[in-house]
Parts: sequence; C-alpha cells; structure tokens
Amino acid sequence: MGPLGAGAVVAAQVRELHGATQRKLLHLSHDWLTSFMPHVLAKINRVSFGLLTAEDLPRVDQNMPNSRRLMAVPFVGKDCPSHASEFSHPDILIGLTVLAYRYEGCRRSDVRRVVATLQRQMRNQVGPFSARPASLLFESWATKGRKWAQSLFDKQQADEEAEARRAAEEEAAEAGADATMADSGSSPHAATASSSSSSIPATTPRSSESSRRQLHLPPIVPLSIFQLSDRSRIFSKAWLTFPRGELLLD
Repeated sequence: MGPLGAGAVVAAQVRELHGATQRKLLHLSHDWLTSFMPHVLAKINRVSFGLLTAEDLPRVDQNMPNSRRLMAVPFVGKDCPSHASEFSHPDILIGLTVLAYRYEGCRRSDVRRVVATLQRQMRNQVGPFSARPASLLFESWATKGRKWAQSLFDKQQADEEAEARRAAEEEAAEAGADATMADSGSSPHAATASSSSSSIPATTPRSSESSRRQLHLPPIVPLSIFQLSDRSRIFSKAWLTFPRGELLLD
C-alpha cells in the first residue's frame, strides 16, 4: 500500500498538491523505505553480492556485458561471484551497486574510467583549461583527498604518541612497584637510594612538532596534462578522493 492508499483524505490532498511526476517519486520513495532498502541492507558484501575485482575476472564468463563489470553481481559464497548471472530487479541492482562501492571503494579500473570521462568532457567544454567544470571537479577531488590524507596521518600520529605515553606510564608504575618491594627488605641507606632513584620522573616521548613525521604528497597534476598511463601519479600516494570519501592507496 503506497501513500495514496493511506486514506481517502490523504490521497485527495496528495493529488491536489502534487503533479503526476511528484506522485511517482513519492511512490518510489515509499517502496524504497518499506521494501527495497531493508532487503538491500540485509545482504552481506562479498558474500551475497559485490563488485568483480581483478582476481575474480579469470573465474567468470569472459564475454560478460559491461553491466557485470561495473555494477554489483550476485555471489554464491564468500568471495565467490556467480559465473554469469545478474540481479534482475533494477532498483535492487542500483541499491546493491551503491553499497558495494561504498564498502569496497573505487577500483583502479574505475579511476581510469572516471578520469578518461572527465578528460573527454573537458575537451568538449569552452574556456581556459583550468576554469572548465571538469577540471575544477577533478581539482576539488584531489584537494579533498589531500586534506583527508593529512587528517588520517595526523590521527595516526596522535594515536602513536598516546600509545607511547601509556607505555611510559606503565613502565614507570612497574618501576615504582619494584622499588617499593625492594625497600621492604633493604637497609635504610639502600631504601633511601632506592627511594631517590624511584622519584626520578620517567622519560616521556618527545611530542614536539619538530619530532613529528611529515606527510609528503605529490603535487596536484592538472586534468589537462594528467596521463592515465602514469601509474606512479595515480597510485603512488593517497591524493585522489571520490564521492564516497575514501582514498586510493598503494
């Protein structure tokens, strides 16, 4: 039962306030929220559906259409894609494809295809190369990727420093406990020496900005001179980001 089946009053209001296209979108939204989305979210990635990776291609039909290469396909087991089958329901296919890319990220072939598409669009646009919409979109992805990589690197640095501080505190606590046990059976002179030695603060790791490792990223290459064959620039460091917000790593 869609939104128009909720009651005569509601149905009349919907027909009065919305056109035919809006009513169709309302029905589609209702179907997604009540039927398609629960079904899609119940599936497990790389178990019941997933994207075909380079390792999967030798085990499937080599004459498959592009729809199987680019969209989610059924899996018959863990990391075992079906040989040639596809999802028949278009909405389920779209939903599982979105989830697959969200979980697995862009493959290298996807990156090459996206960049090639942007370069074709840029050649058909007018104005300076640096000001064309395709070039600006590519530059925005690269800039977001650099910022995301820097934030990830800073978080890793902070986690390492916190772990080093915890290890130093645990070491100091163990040394203090050993000194206390030694004091109970030693002479006053030894106890004084032990007490004085245990009172020396433990050395803490350096956390100044000068001692931090720096993240070095390659410069952003303009789309107009970007070469798809230059694998070192595409995959050398994390510097491209795509709508899912993930980075390409080695």
